[in-house]
Amino acid sequence: MYKMRGRIRYSEIDRQANLTIPALINYFQDCCTFQAEDLGVGLSYLKENNLGWFVTSWWIHIEKLPQMGDEVLVKTWPHDFKGCLGYRNFVIEDMQGNRLVEAESLWVLMNIKDGGPARLPKEMKDAYLLSPALDRDWGGRKHKADMDAPEVYRFEVQGLHIDTNGHMNNEKYVAAAQELMPGDLIPVDLYVEYKKSALKGETVICRRSEIDGGVQISLCDEENNIYALVEYKR
Repeated sequence: MYKMRGRIRYSEIDRQANLTIPALINYFQDCCTFQAEDLGVGLSYLKENNLGWFVTSWWIHIEKLPQMGDEVLVKTWPHDFKGCLGYRNFVIEDMQGNRLVEAESLWVLMNIKDGGPARLPKEMKDAYLLSPALDRDWGGRKHKADMDAPEVYRFEVQGLHIDTNGHMNNEKYVAAAQELMPGDLIPVDLYVEYKKSALKGETVICRRSEIDGGVQISLCDEENNIYALVEYKR
């Protein structure tokens, strides 16, 4: 298990002084990235081997969002590897050990040169120690998008959206979806599925529909192919 201590910054909060959902995802990304760096299989290693990790799904359960100035402990660990896939859990706790957030995530290792999946090299498997998965029913994968949902707004992918893999960073899709949510909504459960990478200059169309217990946001291209699906449930 890898641990990262942090303190919630003013730049990471919403109008109610709660940590925003995009900032929450950034804490997860930063924590697992720091683990990779400390294990010697971080950005430099991936670049040298033409590899890149891409998250395909998030399942996030929120008990309570930390607020401005709170100190938190972020923990992460992989619990399984299968071929090109990596399964990873995250938790966020306050400094008294109370669990605030739990998350499951699914990642795929890709060959950056040919764009295809890549099996984990032995040195990567050897670097990571597996720990048991969180005991929670996360529900199924591959949620169905409402293709008749009305368009609410669209935007063009800018350089500020792009990460080291040359694609729109996974947190940016959630930030775009957040624009369609009521400002006071704090979801209990959040599901995010990534289907296609958005590139600089492409147009992202955001569609919103009601689902049982919450809201679904579809982020699509101009041919209605889905980049990402985001679901918030109370």
